[in-house]
Amino acid sequence: MGRSAGRRLRSINPFDGSLIGELEVSTAPQIAEMMERCRAAARKWRRIPVEERVEALSPLRELLLRRSEEICELVSREVGEPISETPVTEIHPALESISYYSEIAPALLADRKVEYRGRLKSGKAGLNRYEPVGVVAIISSWVFPFSIPFTQIIPALVAGNGVIFKPSEHAPLIGAMIVDMLKEALPEDLVCLAVGDGEVGRQIIRAGPDRVVFTGRRETGRRVMIEAAERLLPLTLCLSGKGTAIVLEDADLDRAAAGITYGAFLNSGQACGRIEKVYVAESLFDPFVERISEIVGGLKTGDPLDPDTEIGPQTTDEGIERCVR
Repeated sequence: MGRSAGRRLRSINPFDGSLIGELEVSTAPQIAEMMERCRAAARKWRRIPVEERVEALSPLRELLLRRSEEICELVSREVGEPISETPVTEIHPALESISYYSEIAPALLADRKVEYRGRLKSGKAGLNRYEPVGVVAIISSWVFPFSIPFTQIIPALVAGNGVIFKPSEHAPLIGAMIVDMLKEALPEDLVCLAVGDGEVGRQIIRAGPDRVVFTGRRETGRRVMIEAAERLLPLTLCLSGKGTAIVLEDADLDRAAAGITYGAFLNSGQACGRIEKVYVAESLFDPFVERISEIVGGLKTGDPLDPDTEIGPQTTDEGIERCVR
């Protein structure tokens, strides 16, 4: 959990309450200056051909693999995600994003001729050209705090943009790790780290990025949308969902119960797309409830760094309140 102490943001282990580390909270003047530096770096980066941008990012794959255990451990310590899950939820998506965008970007971003047909359009020629927007502000959540922002930063960079990244106040050290890793492969100031809570996110938007990408709660997303709309900034929102499962009469009961348990309790029940509702055929209702109760009752809770732990702590105080009310 993040705690502000003056101009320092403290990272607290949600399992045992221990202090993991501290980072300086970014101020409005620092963010404004950061925006200018990032914009200058992005102007140079956009002139590099996409094939060379992809090549510049290629060392990240080896870096991710080499530091995967360190990443997984920090995620478990800082947000409480069970370490048994983190290779699949944090490392694999990050690796796949590098491979995927490196493969499709040259063709996807290539110029495309536009054909004009008809007698009134003869002699005309058209061209579709994709241009970087400039600086993309990425404001992220503590849910899957490595993979989600990483898989948003990579396409922004491949497309020729600079990035200002603000991780959740509950996962600042993971955010700092992401930026440190990217700096090993990229020009200086192309990816910048802003540290703090929602007020820092607001200051980033007011500093004038060219696009905003926000991941988090609906209530916060609404406030981000208002800030962006007042400045006519393009905006992408990735908000929490309400996952639903349907169990039909011909379902394999054991498989259905196991899969729904996984979908509901991934990341200790805190995944943004987790299963929250289940519709069950009436003939299977009682045996389904009995089977899923057996599975859930056997889940092991405890230290997220223990490989046998299946349910770790709630990351935030709000999460604890939802569980006990």
